[in-house]
Amino acid sequence: MMINKGFSDNGHFVQCLTSLIINSTSIDLTDECIDFYRTALNDEKTETHIRIYQCINQLFQCTNIPIRNQFIQIFTPILLNELKKYNEDQQQEYIIEILKCFETLLTIVDSTLRIRLASLIIPLFINFLPDSTVSAQKFNQQNLRLISYIIERIQYLIPIYSNEFRIILQTLPDLRTKLENAIRRQQQFKQQQKDEKESNYISKHYNLSMNTSSQAPSLPLRIDFSNFKSS
Repeated sequence: MMINKGFSDNGHFVQCLTSLIINSTSIDLTDECIDFYRTALNDEKTETHIRIYQCINQLFQCTNIPIRNQFIQIFTPILLNELKKYNEDQQQEYIIEILKCFETLLTIVDSTLRIRLASLIIPLFINFLPDSTVSAQKFNQQNLRLISYIIERIQYLIPIYSNEFRIILQTLPDLRTKLENAIRRQQQFKQQQKDEKESNYISKHYNLSMNTSSQAPSLPLRIDFSNFKSS
């Protein structure tokens, strides 16, 4: 039975099945096949979870439109529920892989439906950014990878979907403020890292110079010039 395969190999069987579906010119998805992906999401291994999300993202881009739409219709609500389970401080990799799936949806959706989908996806991204009340220490350490990823992707998407971003951020000014604050704090953090790196570099070389100087032989207090001759 397919349902019992693929969970003990960190999801490699899932990847093989995904490749088969994507590259097949004629394949009918059975309920068992769909259930296989659903069940795989319950696996406790991190590697399996990551691979499942990556496979779903690939299936969202499948050139076979009926299969692609079937997976999107079934797994988009599931992915939304998955996001609700995760703690952004502990499971950043899971969240990032799911957000990649939603970004894929934004790129493939029919243009007439994009604003409707964007009204879900853009707040979804921004809501994972920390509030201005969150301490700088938490912003810097616990979920930096997730924050950096979200800001990077939003800055990439804004020029492409400028109209959608403009409409949504005008409608939801709190989200706009949250995004602007997160970008500003990230820039401050990067500048702080740069300053600390430069300071450490200067301090290191200064100490090295001082140590070298302290080890140099000292001049004698008295020098005998009695035999000195000039040419």
